[in-house]
Amino acid sequence: MASRGDVLVARKRLGFGAEGKREHFVVVQADLVATLDTALVLPLDEDGPSYRGHDLAVPLSGREAGMRAPQVA
Repeated sequence: MASRGDVLVARKRLGFGAEGKREHFVVVQADLVATLDTALVLPLDEDGPSYRGHDLAVPLSGREAGMRAPQVA
């Protein structure tokens, strides 16, 4: 089971032109939830102007996310 703060990578299999693309997620909770082993994750996206000023966008450095460019959760 993943731990809180881990960055997970999944291969995208659905969607037009998705084959071979990878999607990154950060684990926000990996505890026992309602008697099920459940991990709650947030998708990561490359930081950009469209996220500036949004209260719910959490910036991450590229180093924290294991990527080259800054990310947003």
